[in-house]
Amino acid sequence: MSAGRLPPADPVGATPPLRPEHLSQLEYGGPIDPPPPPVVNLRGLVKQSLTKQSRRDLGQRMIEMCTLTGWQGTTINPDMSDSDKLAILTTRFGKIASEDDPTEMYAELLDLSAAAMGWAQGIARTQKRDHRAMLRAKRKAKARKGDAKKDKDG
Repeated sequence: MSAGRLPPADPVGATPPLRPEHLSQLEYGGPIDPPPPPVVNLRGLVKQSLTKQSRRDLGQRMIEMCTLTGWQGTTINPDMSDSDKLAILTTRFGKIASEDDPTEMYAELLDLSAAAMGWAQGIARTQKRDHRAMLRAKRKAKARKGDAKKDKDG
């Protein structure tokens, strides 16, 4: 067979050669699970894709967002309702739609990003608070159970 030609096709009705899926069923009694997807760490990619200036500006906007009314009046507040947070984001988005100046558009996009990141942080804080409360409740229940056992034995 030369390098430029394909091998001849199997004749009609011929048994196809063993493929890996056939082999796994024959040898192991069933199909082999596919390998897990590779673990990809995108941390470096994010750091490379966000410029140092945009990261610094976003952090500054988040700080400024909290200085006017305190964090309670922002999307960072985990107790603020989702509808109020959505209203804040919608307002920010509306301002972007009406901007033509690139400098102002950049500022408005940062404001929108800061509000969205604040909402995400609020969700993370709520989850962390709930997790800590659950752990405290488990410790208290375990302590009560131990005290009850001591009282019963003593």
